Amino acid sequence: MKIPANPVLPGASFHQDLMDAKTKAQVIDVLCKRGSSQGWFSDMPEGLFQKLENFRSASQPKQ
Repeated sequence: MKIPANPVLPGASFHQDLMDAKTKAQVIDVLCKRGSSQGWFSDMPEGLFQKLENFRSASQPKQ
């Protein structure tokens, strides 16, 4: 699966998006969006997207 390219946002905007995230899934979405804008996923290994999806939906450990 190809993740669509996104324009690179300023660092302050990226940081604010991370601070505004309320769940682990939202944090992963922000990081993936930033990564795709930087070209991190242009040669994505097989199965990486599925691992990210599984990580998004995994429950957080209780403290």
